[in-house]
Formats: sequence, structure tokens, C-alpha cells
Amino acid sequence: MAAGAGGGRHAGAGRGSGAARRGNRGRGGLDGSSPHAIVTGVLAPELQGGVAVNADHLYWGDVNQGAISAANLDGSSPHTIITGQNGPAGVAVAGQLYWSNVGFGAAGTGTVGEANLDGSGRHIIVTGQDFPQMMAVTPAGP
Repeated sequence: MAAGAGGGRHAGAGRGSGAARRGNRGRGGLDGSSPHAIVTGVLAPELQGGVAVNADHLYWGDVNQGAISAANLDGSSPHTIITGQNGPAGVAVAGQLYWSNVGFGAAGTGTVGEANLDGSGRHIIVTGQDFPQMMAVTPAGP
């Protein structure tokens, strides 16, 4: 799960029981109050990659489809922005979009990618990793 930008909200992957098990992306207060789904039915919990948010969008990885998707913070307009990845697990956003590909297969086949927030200009910035999963970035300071 990833802390949301502004508003004291928290966005994450639904991995619990009931509706959450159907692959929802949701948000609620930082204290756990008012949880609700904002994107539903996106993928099975065992195939969910990371989740990241910025002031405008929610981003998530789909390990099974080898893709990264985005939606508006209210869940509208969900769409795939990056395809052809090898197990996109970790997702982070700080001016650019970053993700880790676990690289299913031989050791050392994992990578880290970078792209513009709309998915354009994607490229691999780190290679030779052993099953990278989580991703976090810190925006450059002033």
C-alpha cells in the first residue's frame, strides 16, 4: 500500500475478504475510517503489483498481464499505460513513474523501469536484479 498525496488519505490494494478479494483499489482515512473502493474488479489479489498515488492519479501493477494501469483518484477512467513488462510488482511515483519487474525466470533478470506519468518515454534504468518487488522514491528537494 502507498500513502496518498494530500488530504490525509490512504490508497491501497484490496487483499482482504469479500469485495476486497475481487481486486479492488480503495481509499480511506489514515485511521482506517471510511474505507471504500475507487476502482473495482481490476485483478485477483495474488496478481496485484504495487500501488502508488500522486495528486491526480492512482497507479497499479498487474503482474499477470505485465502491465501498469492508472485511474483518476475517484476511480474514473481506468486504463493501461504501460504493457510488455515481466512481472511489474513495485510501483512508485515522484514526478515520474517507477516500477520494478520481478523478472520471472533466471536469477538476475529483474529490472527497474521509469516513464512519464502517462506511460510515454518508458525505459529500463536498472538491470540484473534478483526478484525486485517493492519500490519507493523520494522527490528531489529544492
